[in-house]
Amino acid sequence: MISLKEDLITSHIVFQEKFSSSEYINKIRQNSISEFESKGFPTTKDEEWRYTNISPLLKTSYKLFPKNDNLLDYASIRSFLLDEIESYKLIFIDGKFSNHLSDTTHDEADICILSSIFGKSIYNSIIENYFTKSTII
Repeated sequence: MISLKEDLITSHIVFQEKFSSSEYINKIRQNSISEFESKGFPTTKDEEWRYTNISPLLKTSYKLFPKNDNLLDYASIRSFLLDEIESYKLIFIDGKFSNHLSDTTHDEADICILSSIFGKSIYNSIIENYFTKSTII
C-alpha cells in the first residue's frame, strides 16, 4: 500500500503536468514539494506540533483528483438563489467551490479562488507581489 506521503509526491508530478502556472508559481511548488519530500509530515517531535498527533489522518485514503461526476447545471440550483438581490453568489457543491455556477465578478472587484488565477498572465504581477508574502500591520 502506498503511503500518503508517496501519494502526494506522485500526485504533484501529475498536477504539474496537468495544470500549468507561471514559472514563479512552479518554482514555489517545486521548492515546497522538495521540502515536504525531505521532511515529511510534522510529528509531535516538532515544537509547533507537539500537542497535535496527525497519525490518524495519515492512515486515511484521500481522493486527490476527485472526478466531477455530479456536476449540476444552473437550472438545478436556481430555486435556491435570491434573484432580487444584487450580490456575489458563491456556490459550493459537496464542499467544493463551483466556478461555473458562481457569480463572482462585479464592477469593482473579482472574487475567485486562488487556483483560478494561476496560469492567467493578467494576474502574474499580483501573484508575484503578494503570494507567499506576509505583512504585519
